[in-house]
Amino acid sequence: MANPLYDNLIGKHATNDACFLRQPGKPAVSFRQFSERTSQVANLLLKHGLKPGDRVAVQASKTIEMVILYGATIQAGGVFLSLNTDYKKMKSRTSSKMLLQKSLYVTRRNGKI
Repeated sequence: MANPLYDNLIGKHATNDACFLRQPGKPAVSFRQFSERTSQVANLLLKHGLKPGDRVAVQASKTIEMVILYGATIQAGGVFLSLNTDYKKMKSRTSSKMLLQKSLYVTRRNGKI
């Protein structure tokens, strides 16, 4: 199935070794590395049952890993829903039920998803 959003945002840069993302305290990520990591996570999402149009709710800090999860979600055909990290747990649970998401990802204190 064609995926114009992924193809235009990420796919066309898959062989570019130029720097794409930088985050203090972490190694820079090239377009190529981003594309590779995005594909790995997209495959995991699909393996765990994500179907085109499924919502993936994410409550995470603004990290490289979150951007990779965004790319993976669109590559897999999902819809990425970003939840504010300041939401309380109960609010997140209530919101996630209303959104009917397929998955919910939350950041740990160390910033990892």
